[in-house]
Amino acid sequence: MSKMKWFFGLYPGDKVKINGTYFYISDFFPDINILFNVFYILKKNKLYNKIISQGFRNVFSIKDNLILVDSGSYIYYRYNLSIPSVDKIIQRYRLINPEYVVHNDIPVGFLNDKANKNRFLQKNLSNAKIFSRKTKNENYQKIGVAQGTTKEEYLEQIKELFHMDYEIIGIGGIARKSTIRIREYLDYIKSYVEKNKIKLHIFGVGRFDAIKNMPIYSFDNTSPVQDAHRDSNGLRTYYYHLNGKMEIIKLSLLDIEKGTIKVEDKCTCEMCKIFQEKIFQTGKAPRNRARSYHNALMYQKSVEYHLC
Repeated sequence: MSKMKWFFGLYPGDKVKINGTYFYISDFFPDINILFNVFYILKKNKLYNKIISQGFRNVFSIKDNLILVDSGSYIYYRYNLSIPSVDKIIQRYRLINPEYVVHNDIPVGFLNDKANKNRFLQKNLSNAKIFSRKTKNENYQKIGVAQGTTKEEYLEQIKELFHMDYEIIGIGGIARKSTIRIREYLDYIKSYVEKNKIKLHIFGVGRFDAIKNMPIYSFDNTSPVQDAHRDSNGLRTYYYHLNGKMEIIKLSLLDIEKGTIKVEDKCTCEMCKIFQEKIFQTGKAPRNRARSYHNALMYQKSVEYHLC
């Protein structure tokens, strides 16, 4: 299996303050790939103006990190926000100058009306066709996103996107599905994907059991960030620790206080060396963000061991 790429979700406000200076994850871990949502700069806000004047890579201290930019479609469709034009999205992509971009897809998983779902599925494909045509002279690699609610719909979308010459095809809308269901979908499309040498990207899935031994080129997930800030109930944060099998153990502050980690087992990454015992504490943004960067590094090490 070739090395599988994974992308860390970068939020504009997720920066660590150390001795009065702000740092992003790319300052410490230049090998971790970055996922950025263009939604944050669709409007001409302060961040947009900063990127215009300084450049995206300078603003976020991007060094050797690969960048994948998402169109933000889930946000503006899910919350009924104004839908940006494809030209506006392309213009924002140019500001970032990433290695990978996502077409202006239309998520359908939250739709209940079958008639609307079918219309949106067709619109997703027509958007992909227009996006491909308008970006034929751009330097980045384009990801056409297959949407659906059944494995048959996903396969049909993949076939259509492949005929549009998308070499990388993303699978959207499956992040919250069970591991068993994700495996079922991927098993169903596997033969076609392998036969046509399609590169698959999976959105928002970070469970290794769901994607292991599948023809996956890349995936993204925000678990290292989310877990560092809160659990699903908003009550607990986690510090990732790798056991002897390179499996991720999520340790809460209570676990830390119980002495679950021995001193000699504690991480020596840049974040842990700077924050030391404070990295286990919650309640203050710099500690939470530092912990999310540590989590990202542990997650990457586990990815490289189990999936590459």
